Amino acid sequence: QLGSTLDLERRNASIFLTFMKYYTTTKRAFGNDVLIGESPGPGTGREIWKSAEVLVWFLERMFGSGGKLLGRRVVEVGCGCAFAGLSIAKQGEVKDVMLTDIADDVIELAKISVELNSCQEICRVRKLAWGTSVDSLDGPFDLVVASDVLYYPHLFSELLVTLRGLCHANSAILLAYEKRTMHEINFFKLAAKHFACINQKIHGVGRAVDTVAESFAVYLMRPNSGADASLSFGAASCQIKTAS
Repeated sequence: QLGSTLDLERRNASIFLTFMKYYTTTKRAFGNDVLIGESPGPGTGREIWKSAEVLVWFLERMFGSGGKLLGRRVVEVGCGCAFAGLSIAKQGEVKDVMLTDIADDVIELAKISVELNSCQEICRVRKLAWGTSVDSLDGPFDLVVASDVLYYPHLFSELLVTLRGLCHANSAILLAYEKRTMHEINFFKLAAKHFACINQKIHGVGRAVDTVAESFAVYLMRPNSGADASLSFGAASCQIKTAS
């Protein structure tokens, strides 16, 4: 079943890459316009999902001012259209942003979005299959962000391997998702062996997201071996440390 699904996604990607049709959406984040190339169709990752908007709102709330991201290295896992990663890049404080996904068509869209925002100097786009080596990404990273990566429960173990490989002892992970089934909670049960997983409040997101706030969740994850597991991502206490 998985093989046939991947074959279908590869065929869709091949067709997409041949014609490369997309439209540009403009979003606001950190006071900047963020231009995103979208091409909705079969498969995932070619349009902005609502959970990505929730994640970006949360990032704005945590890192809107105060230099908390100054000089930090950031990676987006399952970047899709790369709204979150590009929002952070245009915030202007980070050292670099790595954008990763698995599908060729999604990778090409992410590259288009990087060019639309003139972020070639700070952003790189790489293909990454969860559970495989992350050595080529030149990690580890100080902040890992992801949205709607809990869509396939059979990939939870592989995703966890990837997250562990991208982190150093003091890294922070922010993971947003839409609550679709009870399977998502099983991921955090699995992750608890390696990470402290803390459910964050997302009420007051703003009128566009507030109406469905109960349908989304944002988790802060910190490696058990490193940073204080009780660390809050509150505006006054958010700290991310670079690798020692």
